Amino acid sequence: MMRYLTITLLLILLVGCSSAADTPTVEPTPPGPPPLTERVTFIPDGFEISIYGGLARPGASAFTFDPDGEINVLTNDGQLFRLRDDNGDYIADHRELLYANEANVLEHAVGLAFGSDGALYISDKGRIVRMLDVDSDGIYDAIDPIVFGLPALVYPFHSNNGIAIGPDGKIYVGIGSTTDHGPIQEQWEASILRMNPDGSELEVFATGFRNPYDLTFLPNGDLFAVDEAPDQLDETLRVLPPEELNHVRQGRDYGFPNVFGKTLPSGNTSEPPIAEFPAASVSAGLVYYSATQFPAAFQNGVFVAQFGTRTPSVELDSGHGVIFVPLQPTADGTYTGDFQMFLQFTTEWGRPVDVTVGPDGALYVLEYLTGEIFRVVYAPAG
Repeated sequence: MMRYLTITLLLILLVGCSSAADTPTVEPTPPGPPPLTERVTFIPDGFEISIYGGLARPGASAFTFDPDGEINVLTNDGQLFRLRDDNGDYIADHRELLYANEANVLEHAVGLAFGSDGALYISDKGRIVRMLDVDSDGIYDAIDPIVFGLPALVYPFHSNNGIAIGPDGKIYVGIGSTTDHGPIQEQWEASILRMNPDGSELEVFATGFRNPYDLTFLPNGDLFAVDEAPDQLDETLRVLPPEELNHVRQGRDYGFPNVFGKTLPSGNTSEPPIAEFPAASVSAGLVYYSATQFPAAFQNGVFVAQFGTRTPSVELDSGHGVIFVPLQPTADGTYTGDFQMFLQFTTEWGRPVDVTVGPDGALYVLEYLTGEIFRVVYAPAG
């Protein structure tokens, strides 16, 4: 009996002396997103949206179709994935890691494009790099910086942004400003740059942009860019101005930091935007829709992913969706158009960061919070 009591007391003492660090803890699994039907609050009649696939993690920043017709997805922390649809049902069957970025070689990676020769280019903090597959195993294992030293993150989230390949085979990239609304402090800031595929002949193509996050070319070679508006009010900026869609022409100035929106002061010679968007929408990825799967009302225009409000200066609830701007040519060689809502998400689960058009003519939307890719098609009843 005494031996039993001794063992019992010893066990009690051992349990009582154990620390919290000795006890394994299990973190609760964070709740996943609700069904897609509960996250989409608006989509035009006749359109359907579904989940193509995703990364099952936040932080996706850009995506594009590769020469084989598969989606490549870039994350802000420099990882690169490929999603494969093996059976043609428009649902990804496999997710492959193409670049792990284990040594943090890439930082603040937000731009992604394939060159005309199939080379993959990424825009990360202050650089444009070409991805290299040294051992030809289908996995990228090195980078080749072709341009570096660009102004990056001097002002929060402003850097070299989305990239696009022009009909001339050159690389175009938008560069954010180093301030919220001026003044200009560095050579390359607040502009759209152009360079050869090897980074040579770097030049300013156009100026006057606060944060041109993404670019797209029309089939005729015309360049378009979105531009995010200031979000800090002070004695020099009393009202938040609208965000913009601009038809970008070589050598032109688009206003920043002196003027915003379509209303130009007397004597100002900068170019007005094609369309104005609500303030603080955080207009991000854009793509010109030249396919025919959508009805005529949603063809020959630009789709824009709007990340959603991120401004501490005022309380706003804008963005969190995808808008469409139909483009009408004008007699003076530019365009006119006004935006309309195409997709609206809840503010809790809607941070669209990029859009692209697939080989099937569907619109694909990349969501930041979940890393999911949505596929939108026109499929009227019957």
